[in-house]
Amino acid sequence: MIDQCFFTVATGDKYLSFAFTLARSYKFHHAHEIPFFIISDADFTLPKDLRWIEKKIIARDLLTPGVSYKFNFDHITPAYKSIFIDADSIIYGNISHVFNIPNPAIQVIGMKEIKGNWAELELPEVLDYFAIPYIIRYCGAFYYIIKNQLTANICETARQLSLSDYKFQRHTKSVNDEPILSISLAKSGATPYADTGHIWTDTAQFRTHKNLNTLYNKAIFNNSKDYKYKYWLPEGEYHPLIVHFGGNCYNKNPWVFDALRLKLFYRYHLPKKVANLAVEVIFKPIYFFGKTLKQLLK
Repeated sequence: MIDQCFFTVATGDKYLSFAFTLARSYKFHHAHEIPFFIISDADFTLPKDLRWIEKKIIARDLLTPGVSYKFNFDHITPAYKSIFIDADSIIYGNISHVFNIPNPAIQVIGMKEIKGNWAELELPEVLDYFAIPYIIRYCGAFYYIIKNQLTANICETARQLSLSDYKFQRHTKSVNDEPILSISLAKSGATPYADTGHIWTDTAQFRTHKNLNTLYNKAIFNNSKDYKYKYWLPEGEYHPLIVHFGGNCYNKNPWVFDALRLKLFYRYHLPKKVANLAVEVIFKPIYFFGKTLKQLLK
């Protein structure tokens, strides 16, 4: 078994396209010195510029629909230490040091909560029902997994909870992984790695496409009280290394611009400056003109 790897999970053309962009962003900032895996339930063809990627094809009973496959991390992770990143993410800097964060089994980036509402759960009720001291509030776009017995125990608890009668939040194809793994982690005594915005973020505070450019290590967000303030983050500007865009961002602003930059740079071998210039002076004007025209024709 290899010691370390990064990996994502992708099934179907859309999420394979997401995964290819994620992999290109990984290579740009790391030169793939740590292996990068794409896990899928069926074989797929890698583009010529991505033939360095490791493929892992696994049984469909482990790669269940939606996000519930994450309850099987103990079975599907490729390395002793594996960092999972959602396919619909892009990397904006070197993240090799993330392997150094404390982790006895499964680590997430977030915080402990004992009151309020999260993922359609009333937290005091959940704490009492499951006899846990806290909930871990986090986003399931990032996990750091060590293959050991404690991880196996956490995943087994999650699998049992997913089959229970408790009304957990559901996505389109499966139950939401976050509340179930949160409870499983809390039962194991896990402590999340504090979310400061510097490793991971989502696009909730995204303001303009001008603030994102993976070819130039540029990801600028601002935690301001006048715009979608995140109370757990320090106030002010922050620069995440991983941005999770979400499945609805496919071929849309802002994901599409960095996807194009990376494809032009790697697949079509354009110099970095030329790839960036092509996006700025050709693709962006066409994209925004098309959006404006679509609005006018409604």
